[in-house]
Amino acid sequence: MSHEDYVTTARALALPVSPPETPPDALPPLVRPWSRARSTSSHRGSHSFSRSDRGFKEDFMKNADRLQRQIYATVKRMSWWQRIASAILLGVLGVLGILFLVFNEKIFGALVPVAVKWRSLRAGWLIAWALVFICAFPPVIGYSTSVTAAGFVYGLSSG
Repeated sequence: MSHEDYVTTARALALPVSPPETPPDALPPLVRPWSRARSTSSHRGSHSFSRSDRGFKEDFMKNADRLQRQIYATVKRMSWWQRIASAILLGVLGVLGILFLVFNEKIFGALVPVAVKWRSLRAGWLIAWALVFICAFPPVIGYSTSVTAAGFVYGLSSG
């Protein structure tokens, strides 16, 4: 092939296949496929995860404000003894969380003998499997804990 053939081929490929039917100014505004049109009726409690025109930061702040108002309304409906019990519970959970972060190596070290006994059971794997299965269908709190326990007892590949 000669140089002229390449040039003519390049020019032919650069030509538009068909002329545009409408001028670009007459096209409708670009619609983002990931956004949903908002319905006129409001559904209380239903949340959309689509990104709006306001942006992520504004959506985040709006949701945080809504959550704060819900928590405040819930606390306002509580009696004084429920408020005290809630404060004590939150304090205890906070202290336990900090203690777990500080002493996690000692806690897991103390659990090693329990894991060795569990692994030596003839059908011990059924306990781990049952815990994971019960928490997985339907998904409830405790699934990741049971999976972590299975990994701790049987190792990463077998757990």
